[in-house]
Amino acid sequence: MIDEDNKANRPVEIFCPICGYKVLINEVDEDYAGLPREKKVDYVRTLQKSGHPMFTCTRCENPEQTARFMEVR
Repeated sequence: MIDEDNKANRPVEIFCPICGYKVLINEVDEDYAGLPREKKVDYVRTLQKSGHPMFTCTRCENPEQTARFMEVR
């Protein structure tokens, strides 16, 4: 059984499926801070798919291209 309170309080994780790099994020900007976790994930996904992704993978050969494949979870 999953504890819904724990799930809602987990930090958002950015994960690179190519090399396995991951980073936990807490705050992206002021608008992000007050959102529920599901909305935070959607917000970061939207930023990642924009022309200027917020996170890139520093381990991969082409970080800008890899940013499109990074998972937000």
